[in-house]
Amino acid sequence: MAKIAVIGDRDSVLGFRALGLEVHTVEDSTEARHLLRKAAEEGCAAVFLTEALAAPLQEEIDRYVSKNAETGEVMQVQPNAKVGDLKFIDTNGDGVITDADKVLTGCYTPKQTFSFGASLDWKGFDFSFMFQGVAGNYIYNGTKQMGMNGHGGDFGNLIEDVFDTWDFNPSGSKYPRLGLAEDNNGNYTKFSDAFLEKGDYLRLKNITLGYTLPKHIARHIGLTNGSLRVYVSIDNVATITGYSGIDPEVGNYGLDAGIYPSSRFFNFGVNLNF
Repeated sequence: MAKIAVIGDRDSVLGFRALGLEVHTVEDSTEARHLLRKAAEEGCAAVFLTEALAAPLQEEIDRYVSKNAETGEVMQVQPNAKVGDLKFIDTNGDGVITDADKVLTGCYTPKQTFSFGASLDWKGFDFSFMFQGVAGNYIYNGTKQMGMNGHGGDFGNLIEDVFDTWDFNPSGSKYPRLGLAEDNNGNYTKFSDAFLEKGDYLRLKNITLGYTLPKHIARHIGLTNGSLRVYVSIDNVATITGYSGIDPEVGNYGLDAGIYPSSRFFNFGVNLNF
């Protein structure tokens, strides 16, 4: 998967290391300029700069050019980019960002699918539980991408994550600028790994507690050869995941486009045998 780098002063950027991003601390714009060039050469998918460094680096953004391998023409790769925008990789070296630059960055099929559980019985009480989960897959968080697209107000209300964009927090944001009037760079309209997340999860799928009446009591209520059991169970009790969407169990070939999440069910019942 392509790298995402964060460049800025120590106090502003170290928190991003906990998110697994590549962090570079610098003292001034000269050092930041050097790192920005290095990140472009190494093929970083996106580079985030703090506000203090971004202003003097607009010229560096303007110099993000590529030489066409066939024609030899030097072209500006992202002519519409502004400070706070995503930086896309010109993987085929033709000087423009198109679908031809797309690369495989993950698979929606889990590498591991597992489940486990147990059941216990004691003096008429019975208790059981079951966990299930997956690991090694990726989810494209299209719900977040749509919910943060402010261009033209096409999607109505925006989600809370917009407060973690460059517009509201230029010195330490996780996401690029919104572009409320326009998004010519395609921060929120192009598919990119900026919204690709790990889909690993562990879910307590079911938990059940029951009680079966002793036989001598059952006989008193007319169940001479039968039994009576009452129980309560809960489905989809809790989920542990690093995925930031509503539910990591999205299906839909790994595309979360507002899929309705798994509901939690509470069940009360009676098992009666004659």
